[in-house]
Amino acid sequence: MPWKGELFGWQAEYNPERSEVPLDSKMTFTPADFWIGESGIWFFSLIWEHGKHAEPEEFLDDRNIFL
Repeated sequence: MPWKGELFGWQAEYNPERSEVPLDSKMTFTPADFWIGESGIWFFSLIWEHGKHAEPEEFLDDRNIFL
């Protein structure tokens, strides 16, 4: 079941894997994905490009976080 809301004070969204083929893609299914944050500030995402039984690909954009 898809989910969209707020998590730890950040917008977040989860979309489960679907059997539909994405438009203009050679993929045989639409992979599950999760993201949290705001692009340009702090953003983290996971995408299960190789299916639900494989490790997800991770992306982190934290270039605007200064410690």
